[in-house]
Amino acid sequence: MQLSFRTARAGDVDALVDLVQSAYRGERSRAGWTTEADLLDGQRTDPGMVAAAIAGPDGVVLVAEDGGVPVACCQLERRDGYAYFGMFAVDPARQAGGAGRAVLAEAERYARDEWGAAELRMTVIVQRAELIAWYERRGYVRTGELSAFPYGDERFGLPLRPDLAFETLTKKLGWEWDETLFLGSAEHYDAGRLPYPARLGAQLRDALGLDGTGRLLDVGCGPGSLTRLLAPHFAAAVGVDADRGMIAEAARRAPELEWQVLRAEELPAGLGTFRVVAFAQSFHWMDQPLVARNVRNMIEPGGAWVHVGATTHRGEPGDDPLPLPRPPWDEVEDLVRAYLGPVRRAGRGTLPAGTPGGEEDVMRAVGYRGPQRIVVPGAVVERGTDELVASVFSLSYATPHLFGERRPAFEADLRKLLADAAPDGRFNERTREMEAVIWRP
Repeated sequence: MQLSFRTARAGDVDALVDLVQSAYRGERSRAGWTTEADLLDGQRTDPGMVAAAIAGPDGVVLVAEDGGVPVACCQLERRDGYAYFGMFAVDPARQAGGAGRAVLAEAERYARDEWGAAELRMTVIVQRAELIAWYERRGYVRTGELSAFPYGDERFGLPLRPDLAFETLTKKLGWEWDETLFLGSAEHYDAGRLPYPARLGAQLRDALGLDGTGRLLDVGCGPGSLTRLLAPHFAAAVGVDADRGMIAEAARRAPELEWQVLRAEELPAGLGTFRVVAFAQSFHWMDQPLVARNVRNMIEPGGAWVHVGATTHRGEPGDDPLPLPRPPWDEVEDLVRAYLGPVRRAGRGTLPAGTPGGEEDVMRAVGYRGPQRIVVPGAVVERGTDELVASVFSLSYATPHLFGERRPAFEADLRKLLADAAPDGRFNERTREMEAVIWRP
């Protein structure tokens, strides 16, 4: 099924009324799983309501077509500080085939990119547990905010039970991952990123009582830097990452471990349960509430979630004397901006404000207990010019593909900058403190 999207026109009214009715009301709706036939009788919408939605100055109706035939639709309304999502319908014969996911994704894209909306909200009948769970798997959060069903207003149907109510669901909109985020950076990681110290592995072993049994899952594993450090403390280890290049590099370096190309949002993906699920410098890239919920059931009794927070591409800034010059990181950042522009790049998009924080609030909201913290202090290390060049190319906002044909010129300028700072190509940095945060489900 190849879907195309367009905005609805006045001539679509009758077809859209029929589509919405078929998805929710009467016997036809029972062919799909979105039916409300056991909750409501009567109409779900009517020509006047659909025509008003199409013509409204602060909204749009999106139509998904397959071969020119409308098979799904939704309505978006622009409201104060957010967009509202409604009138979502998929032809019952096309449900369970991905059309609903595609429409929801297009609605989120439209609200974010066309209107600049930072949040999408909707209301769902609280008795629709299966539908609410479907939205939760796509990153929507139940707010607990209830509103009354409009009993007595037959435009919205004839209730078959006395306790219907709506709950508001919400999802923050923003930058979206795409497969070019770290494209071409995998080969630069091991040379360009400071390694996780052995002391981190030892402290986690002791804190978690690791004894060579159980399984480890490393989510957003990159080329497997943390996976390889922790794997000896488990019977088996699995690393997953959305970037194919990262997984290829991980498999090259540790072919004895299991590696899969997989987005965190796709978990649990039939992987089973684990004694420890680890995230190292990766959780901030993810749909945090969705991933935290899905992973919680993957952690076996007595197991743990481990979040490693670290900055490994560069050391800590400072002006205390070191034996060798510090890398000129401020000048390096200026050079990247001179080539790629002032707004931080991220895949095909931009991240002017960086990735979201608030990970600990997310963990508590989902029901995790903790945290327990392990801190590993930094140390002075020596780095060479080639390592620093690799470090820059390992960054999401400076991956090689972003420079295109200008990559050789950028690298030449980068190397000249580093040579001016240290003619012999030797630098010192003080590595940053690392923190491992342990949560229990």
